[in-house]
Amino acid sequence: MSRSLIFLLKFLSALIFLITIASAIHSQTLKQNNDKAKDTLPDICTVLPAEEIAALMPFTNSLSKSFPEPDPTENYKSCLYQFWKKNDFPGIKVSLLKYNLKEEALIAYKSSMESYQDPQLIGFERLLNLADSVFWGSGSSDPLKCDECGLVAIRGVYQMIIAFKGQFDESLMLRKKAVAIKILEMMLDRIPGLLPSRIHNKL
Repeated sequence: MSRSLIFLLKFLSALIFLITIASAIHSQTLKQNNDKAKDTLPDICTVLPAEEIAALMPFTNSLSKSFPEPDPTENYKSCLYQFWKKNDFPGIKVSLLKYNLKEEALIAYKSSMESYQDPQLIGFERLLNLADSVFWGSGSSDPLKCDECGLVAIRGVYQMIIAFKGQFDESLMLRKKAVAIKILEMMLDRIPGLLPSRIHNKL
């Protein structure tokens, strides 16, 4: 067998070996990426137990029911807390969204902020030292009361929304805002990926 043929056979063997190694590395990388893509958000109703939300007393009614929103996705989870009684239906919806990039979360945050820029309503209020950026939107023309109001925050690729509905007269805006801040702090402290919970707002 000629030297050139022997060299060629050795070269091909080495090439096949390298291709095999590269293929194995590529397969492992794909598996890791797929496993990462399959990471799901935590169940919000578990992170924020009903009894703890009830203890915050956001409304004059007692908590009547809590449940996850139907049809969650890998990048969106929420929990609804109802404080219903006859002819009175206040509630809170706590949502967690995960984006692929921080820039996408920021775009969603700014879009939420713009929804509160109605000249006929009280504008949003920035809240400092909670997450990357946080604001409270009153959705009301009354400085003391609100019916549909809420807190929106972003931390990295995550967006948190804590929305209130109901009891315009019975539950004052300051009470709802204080409860929203407490709920946000609970999420920041309990959900992996949201820490540290104390950084200055960027917006």
